[in-house]
Amino acid sequence: MMNHRVVLFVNVKETEYTNNKSRSDMWTDEEKLKILTKSSVPKEFWPLSWLWTNSEVHNFEPSYTSQYHHPHIPLSYYLHLHPQTQYTYFIEQDVRSTSRWTETLPSHKPALLTFQHLCTPPQKWSHLPSCINFPREEMKKGLGAIWGLSTELILATRKYNASCYYEGFLPTVARMESLTTQFHAHALYRKVGRWRGGGTDDLCRDGSEPAVPGEWTYHWEGRGAWQFYEEWKTQGGCWPGALVHPIKS
Repeated sequence: MMNHRVVLFVNVKETEYTNNKSRSDMWTDEEKLKILTKSSVPKEFWPLSWLWTNSEVHNFEPSYTSQYHHPHIPLSYYLHLHPQTQYTYFIEQDVRSTSRWTETLPSHKPALLTFQHLCTPPQKWSHLPSCINFPREEMKKGLGAIWGLSTELILATRKYNASCYYEGFLPTVARMESLTTQFHAHALYRKVGRWRGGGTDDLCRDGSEPAVPGEWTYHWEGRGAWQFYEEWKTQGGCWPGALVHPIKS
């Protein structure tokens, strides 16, 4: 992808610090290599890796608690260190595409590009208590396994208390800042006897509904995506392109 850079965010735990250096910019190349050698990151991905620590991100943004709740804050910190970046495709490590990423990712770049329609979070949404700084009726949320994010949006988030769970925080900030949000339709499949297409993902799930038979290939839990991906790897051929999540062994 021309003019694009792939960056693998590697969170280094406190027990892996060298010489009590809690900031990654204090590490020598030799120290970084030592950390990567002990990590689970495949060697071919080492040149793509950006190492960071929870403490340095917390110093940058005190409301940061963990990469699970606030993965946008390490990204914000990275953009602070690399201000030349204009747009980011944020992709979780358990997301796969069975077609080329150049075909999966659209060319248009709104401030927030989503792969699931956004909705007002229901009262039963488990992460709603973290977002007490926003009236629920004014919020938006959606599955954040893959998003397109403009640097303008990430910079705008620094004006707000970032304690809110990221799947509600980023869409809500985009709405409050009147920034462009766009849903990108993509094919969904689930296996009911065989793999069947289900149109595009136009549902905003609250994270509490029970799993359904033949779980969708783009979902927040379940084995549907994993099964689709494993069968695609072994059978390949003329299988359709799909965005699949979550892929967990």
